[in-house]
Amino acid sequence: WLNGLHATSDKVVRSTELRKGWNLGNVLVPAKDSPYYGPWVEELEQEFRVFTGVGDAHDDIVDGVTALFDELQSGSSFVAPKVTPRRSRYAGGFGGF
Repeated sequence: WLNGLHATSDKVVRSTELRKGWNLGNVLVPAKDSPYYGPWVEELEQEFRVFTGVGDAHDDIVDGVTALFDELQSGSSFVAPKVTPRRSRYAGGFGGF
């Protein structure tokens, strides 16, 4: 399943709803003891922490998670696997916002 959309705004604007959800603790990542945990969790948190939306060397994870978050918020039929969630220790620091 692929839903390609053309960007109509910059990365900061597109990630606004994701940043709000992340900072409210509504975006969860697997805990270290979860079978879904992997090195990608730390990489995701690192990219979120340093994201500015302006010429970032690494922003593909933010772009992808933004698209997924938008789909889930729009009532997509996507069903995520059950995981043991934990609030990220960086939950209040997405991109310095």
